[in-house]
Amino acid sequence: MLMMCIGYRLHYGTVAVVYVYVQTAVGPDNVVGYDAVQQLAHFLVSLAGEAYITSEQVDIIVGMWQELDPYDKQRINTTAILHWISFN
Repeated sequence: MLMMCIGYRLHYGTVAVVYVYVQTAVGPDNVVGYDAVQQLAHFLVSLAGEAYITSEQVDIIVGMWQELDPYDKQRINTTAILHWISFN
């Protein structure tokens, strides 16, 4: 089992990080830590309708990014993804 971040809580201007021991999810590339990628993606999508983001939200995003596995922080070729989408 691994210790992982499951969420962030804002309380009077401070950010509290919540950790628990859990088995982590494996993503499509069979790499452990996919759940952290999904959490970051869900948080970013939840901000899509906002006109701006607060400094607390920036802290949360940075914290969630730092929780990612180095494999998940690698650059990707978006041209290939856009090409695949255009044919589907």
